Amino acid sequence: MAVYPSYFKPHVRWLLLLTPVTYLCKLLGIRAVAAFTQLELFRVYAAVVIS
Repeated sequence: MAVYPSYFKPHVRWLLLLTPVTYLCKLLGIRAVAAFTQLELFRVYAAVVIS
């Protein structure tokens, strides 16, 4: 069974198309976690200052 380079072209295209999307999702996820953590820290700090 011979493997032809043209067989891999569609797969490579899908990988190239999906890579920026997955990177953007990771980036957005990291920013969301950072924002949530910052909000939680602010909420705890505000509760300590008020009490």
